[in-house]
Amino acid sequence: FPVTIKSSGTTIVGVTEDFDGELRPNGGTYDIGSDEFYALPGVLQLSSATYSGNEGTTLVVTVTRTSGSTGAVSVDYTLTNATANGTAACGIGTDYVNPGVQTLNFADGISSINFNIPLCSDLVIDPAETFTIALSSPTGGATIGAISNATVTIGDVPPPLNGTYTVGTSGNYPSLTNPGGIFEALNLSGASGNIII
Repeated sequence: FPVTIKSSGTTIVGVTEDFDGELRPNGGTYDIGSDEFYALPGVLQLSSATYSGNEGTTLVVTVTRTSGSTGAVSVDYTLTNATANGTAACGIGTDYVNPGVQTLNFADGISSINFNIPLCSDLVIDPAETFTIALSSPTGGATIGAISNATVTIGDVPPPLNGTYTVGTSGNYPSLTNPGGIFEALNLSGASGNIII
């Protein structure tokens, strides 16, 4: 017949580990005491401290759950501008989609969750740009691990040129032949149609 022994251990002041070195739950319920078999809610962290992706792609970020996966837990993530600009949707002047604070919910037994960040295409040639990801506010007894922050680098993908462009101090390009000029853009990007300068 079944015998219930889970959560039937007793508190012994000063005994913080079971016989094989596993911590007894601090302030929680004990199993049998001599060898705890309770499971932990886990440690949540980003899979890397750095990520990268090119304009016009979707970056996949992974949050891992180690040292236990018992119970439902959650963690928030926040994206913050550095040199890249994030807004609610891709458009002029937007480098990545930033939806604001988001919550990742881990069901019992789930050890990793992916989330996507759209990296926007723009109509200019610019250097690589960056933003950051930060984890916060774990729930369900989970904690945040060592990799709680990451830097994302967006690589530039110059768009092919098509249409009418002006050259000069207030134009689309500052010059014809100097660095950053329209000829350099054509060499890098090519053309998808007729070009009028």
